[in-house]
Amino acid sequence: MLVHESSNKNKTKEINAALEIKKLDHQRFNVPGGYIQPNGYALKHPEYGYLGFKDRHLPYNPIGGKQALKEIVEAGGFTDFDDVIWLKPIK
Repeated sequence: MLVHESSNKNKTKEINAALEIKKLDHQRFNVPGGYIQPNGYALKHPEYGYLGFKDRHLPYNPIGGKQALKEIVEAGGFTDFDDVIWLKPIK
C-alpha cells in the first residue's frame, strides 16, 4: 500500500467520524438561477458544511430520510469523497 493511499483512507475515516445528521429547517443554498430551501435531514460536517454530490449541487437528502442517513453513519459512512461537494447555507 502506498503512503498516499493510507493517508487518504485515514482522512476518509476522520471525515466520516465527524458527520452529523442535521434537520434542514430554514437553511437556503445557492443553486444555478437562485436558491433552494430543502426539507428533511442531511449529513453535516462541522467544518466543511453539508454533504452533497457534484451532479446535484444540493444537500444529500435520501428518500429514506433520517433513518437512511443513520444507517450510512452506523455502517461507517462513505468509502471515499471523490464525488462529494460541501455546501454552506446562505447567511
